[in-house]
This record gives sequence, C-alpha cells and structure tokens, in this order.
Amino acid sequence: MEIDARIVLLQSELINHRLNKKLQLDKGVQMFMESHVFVVWDFMSILKSLQKKLNPINVPWLPSGNKLAVRVLNEIVLTEESDCDLEGNYKSHFEMYLDAMQEVDASTSKIELLMDFVPKFSFQTAIGMLDLEKDLHNFLTHTFEILSKDQSHLTASVFAFSRELVLPYIFDDILKNNKLIQYPKFKFYLERHKELDGDFHGDFSVQLVRSLCGGDKVKWAEAMDVAIQSLTCRLRLWDSITSKIKNYENNNC
Repeated sequence: MEIDARIVLLQSELINHRLNKKLQLDKGVQMFMESHVFVVWDFMSILKSLQKKLNPINVPWLPSGNKLAVRVLNEIVLTEESDCDLEGNYKSHFEMYLDAMQEVDASTSKIELLMDFVPKFSFQTAIGMLDLEKDLHNFLTHTFEILSKDQSHLTASVFAFSRELVLPYIFDDILKNNKLIQYPKFKFYLERHKELDGDFHGDFSVQLVRSLCGGDKVKWAEAMDVAIQSLTCRLRLWDSITSKIKNYENNNC
C-alpha cells in the first residue's frame, strides 16, 4: 500500500520547522528541552507498548508468530533502554536526555514529578496534576489514546511515521546550530538518534507497519489516519514552543 501523501507533507513541515533554528539562546534551548523531554518519555511508552503486545514475556516460553516484530523491537529496545552515554555508562536515552537537561540548566522538575506520579495514578490524572501547556498536554493525550486502543498497527504507525522516520532530519537541522558545541551531552544525544534512526530504526519501523497491516485496506487507512493526527499534534507542539521562545526573545533581547 502507498503512504498517504499528507504524511509526507506533514513530515516535511516538521523537518523544516522554524523551531529547529530557534535554539540560538541558552534560554531557547532550555525551553525546548523542558517540553521535548515529555516527547522523549512518550516515545519510550510507545516502544514498550509495541514490545508488550508483539513480543511478550511468556513463561513457559513460546516462539512469536511475528519474527520481524521480534527482531525490530529487540534491536530498538536494546539501544533505547541500555545504550552507552558520552562517558561509556549504560543508560536509557531518556536518562541521557535528563543528563543533557542538567548540562544546559533546564528544569527537570515537571518530568520528575511525572515519574513520581505515574506509578500512583492513572495517566490522565498524572498529567493533569502537572499543569502542562495545552499543546503538550494534547500531544501526550493523543498518544495514550492510541495506546489504549491496544491495536498494534495503530501504535506501529505512530511509532514509524511520526517518530522514527522524521527524527533524524529534525535533529540534523538542530545540529547545524553552532550553539550546541557547548552542550556535548545534548549534542551526543541528537547525534546518536540521528545515527540510529537514520541507519536502520526508520526502515525497520516501516517494515513493521507493513507486516501488521498486510493487504488489509481498512488497517492501512486507520494507520494513515493516526499518523496524520500524531504529526499534526507534534506540529502544534512545535508551534507552541516556538511562540514561547519568540515571546522571551521579544521581551529580553
């Protein structure tokens, strides 16, 4: 089946978004990371949802029916949950991002509260207690609405088309900012994702969608729709962060 042209258009808007060139001030980098860290966490929830559904831990063990899913997910989970950081320590990419936030003096208070709330409350209650900005709240809510449907082809579509395929190009644009030279941990995080997603994660993720949808036109249409919705949510979040940085620049520069 063909990929919906609207997905390609939305991906292009993200890749060329003005936010990617707005990180010229320390404060701009901080504002970006304080919102984007939730997107990093959101990504891990998508990945683990797919792993739980398609490669579950069963004892006694039984072989999985979807060998491609097992290969793709094991490959990606290995690096996302236990990669080597800049200093050679094993860490998840989420934890690397938190380290990078401390490096740029970005606040981690809200994401740390979320980590404290998640084991104790429902997802909606947890994010409702954080007083997040509307577009960030909507972005997270949309993701978890998709996850709650427990339909692998929908989750895989969000994973592939609004995450893995677009991130290397977004991060590449951000990496062109000379400001990042003074933030080696943040720079390393971006370069590592660009390397992994650009080399094989992106291709693997599309193969996964194709294997889950097969020749089912209904599943393909559903997969395309959720990818469009997810990309639209990210564009609105990117617009919101850009406006926030612009307002700071107008008032302080």
